[in-house]
Amino acid sequence: MARYFARRASQSWSFRRAASARAARAPSDSCDQGIGSLLSDKGDETHGRDIALPCKSKGCPVCGPKRRERKAEQIMKNFAGGSIHAVYIEDEQRDTFRKNIERDGAKYHRIPAPDERSIILTDAQVGEVIDEADVRVVVELNPNDGRRMTQSREWREPPPSGRWNRVAISPLNATKRVKVYIEEGCEPVRAPTATGLVGAQDVKLPAGDSAEMARLKERLRIRDEEQLGPEGWPQ
Repeated sequence: MARYFARRASQSWSFRRAASARAARAPSDSCDQGIGSLLSDKGDETHGRDIALPCKSKGCPVCGPKRRERKAEQIMKNFAGGSIHAVYIEDEQRDTFRKNIERDGAKYHRIPAPDERSIILTDAQVGEVIDEADVRVVVELNPNDGRRMTQSREWREPPPSGRWNRVAISPLNATKRVKVYIEEGCEPVRAPTATGLVGAQDVKLPAGDSAEMARLKERLRIRDEEQLGPEGWPQ
């Protein structure tokens, strides 16, 4: 059955000639369109850190190229120098194709392609052998149409872990969040900005189950300050 799909995909298609024009655009250094996230230190709940996140959207001129670069690097890491086989299929065939190669113990990355098709990159002995340059063009051609890149369970990136718990997510921009922290007595101080972040502030947090913490979280979630009552509580 895998050979059947390989024959269906054997039509001539050139990765490099199909490169999108967006690949020629030089990405900017930072994105200010993302959300804010308030974290608390697992070792000290009164030590908080506000981080400004990039939007990470595929269509963003800043985040899009960085996201595609990370994906290409992840794919190359997963194949670890082994041969990469590419198969070009209709989207409606993807589940059947995936089940067939997984039944044989193979793994894959699926990259959505234009025209309701997908490119499967797999270690199964099917399709066309490609190199790293081809992989980067395949990822570059991933259209911004809502379809997600997927991969075998074994190749999924593990969830992040570390010293922080997330307390709240905020749609406010960084300036408005700092204003809220100052008004709530959290004493924001600029903190080192880790790789992948736009900015960071250390803040003093009230106790996790206190009314002050509840009010802080509510204020961070509200875009329009006019929604707040005279004592700072949402109306």
